[in-house]
Amino acid sequence: LKTQGSSAGERRRRRRRRRRRRRRRRRRRRRRRRRRRRRRRRRRRRRRRRRRRRSRRRRRRRRSRRRRRGGRGRKSLFTFCPRR
Repeated sequence: LKTQGSSAGERRRRRRRRRRRRRRRRRRRRRRRRRRRRRRRRRRRRRRRRRRRRSRRRRRRRRSRRRRRGGRGRKSLFTFCPRR
């Protein structure tokens, strides 16, 4: 029984070494080709257009809400102290 467990562990180690060498070579080639094609044609054009439109609308709405809430809360706290 003990010999079976040790033999299984040795087989797993041999398989992992072979797979790691093959995966590293394939990943390097695929990553370089995918990044160059997508960034030049698809990613840069779509992201720049969407970010400019969304950022302007979201920033104006968030700033207006934050300033109104902060102004009301600060005025109420300062006015209570001197009146008392």
